[in-house]
Amino acid sequence: MQVITAEDLTRNPQRVLDSVRAGEPAIIEQRGQASVAIVDVVDYQLLQAAVRAQGWPVSDSDLERGLPQDVVERESNLQGRFDLGLRYYLAGAISTGRLSEVLHIPFAEISTRFHRLGIPIRIGVESIDEILGDVDTAARVTSRA
Repeated sequence: MQVITAEDLTRNPQRVLDSVRAGEPAIIEQRGQASVAIVDVVDYQLLQAAVRAQGWPVSDSDLERGLPQDVVERESNLQGRFDLGLRYYLAGAISTGRLSEVLHIPFAEISTRFHRLGIPIRIGVESIDEILGDVDTAARVTSRA
């Protein structure tokens, strides 16, 4: 994380923005005190979704059936899609691969962002149903390519 002054931001805004887009948040200080944080917009959406997921539990029946594609497609708002995906992911109802498909973000990028943001990442499978779900997800993704 970079810590810079407001004057540094004024002098080199493009350098700061490029750094933030590359995954390095910026803390802007004024008079020696942190006053503003700048983060990449996808990181911001993930953080908001992770916080919202804490107050929006997934029912037992939804845990068993996962996140159906028709439910995802009904969510037209981008932040709503992030909220929905993280809610199901953090509850253990969908895999990281399925989350990648829901958010349209490559698996490796999700892993990198989760590590940077402190969001738990589950690697590996916990059940045969999860394996089958990942195979189905992979088939849908590759059929679009």
